[in-house]
Amino acid sequence: MITMNETGKIRPTCGVGAAKPHSCPVSAYNAAAGSETGDSIEISATGAYLSKLDATRQTSVEQLTRSVSPARLAQLRADYAGNRCPVSATQIAYAMTENFFGKGEL
Repeated sequence: MITMNETGKIRPTCGVGAAKPHSCPVSAYNAAAGSETGDSIEISATGAYLSKLDATRQTSVEQLTRSVSPARLAQLRADYAGNRCPVSATQIAYAMTENFFGKGEL
């Protein structure tokens, strides 16, 4: 059986509660999973959350590292100059939360 621990690391084990990862033959993995053809994977709620968080982080980094045209930067500087902000903090927080959790999940 293959399990994902609370830190998001995948850990193969032989049977339930086995202490030594990688200590069993493949047939023992299959028997523990109740199948002769493959293993099973169990992902904890924390592991699933960490996986989604990492995917969101990766998407955000990719978006941030794209180049922005000088004209767009000049427009943003003008929009946000001084103490002006064309978007409220509430709208920003809602958009960030919706982006992470998905529409309708709040």
